[in-house]
Amino acid sequence: LTGVRYRGISSTGRPYEITAEQAQEAQDGSENVDMVLPKATITSRDGGKVNLRSNHGVFNKGSNRIDLAGDVVVIQHGHSLRLDTEALHANLKSGEMYSNAPIEAKDTNRQINASSMRVYNSGQRIVFKGNAKMVIRSEPSNVALNIEIKS
Repeated sequence: LTGVRYRGISSTGRPYEITAEQAQEAQDGSENVDMVLPKATITSRDGGKVNLRSNHGVFNKGSNRIDLAGDVVVIQHGHSLRLDTEALHANLKSGEMYSNAPIEAKDTNRQINASSMRVYNSGQRIVFKGNAKMVIRSEPSNVALNIEIKS
């Protein structure tokens, strides 16, 4: 299939949409959809948009989970936040995400590098683990993030 589109609603009533340039549904009854160049848009609690993209992805239509791999980018425009990693697993229903691959997250005034991370409560809490390092630039930001770093 080319130009596929899936839409859904999270457990808190927020819409999401997944598109891909190419996709193929598994024939084994698993409800998995293998995707090339997938993109997802998730509406956050404040009405803002979170965009995800990667080179490859597998979306499970039954569980509303997506596994992304290869040049994964997550952008939260309202907070000017960008996250880069090689693999990301997201539960679109619950709004939780995690990556066990090294990540780099940055906004206007901060940059965080870590070995892994987990997002809870639709981005309200982000935990960075393993070899985590944060750099804060001199200009204060008006963005309030709840960031926890564990090594």
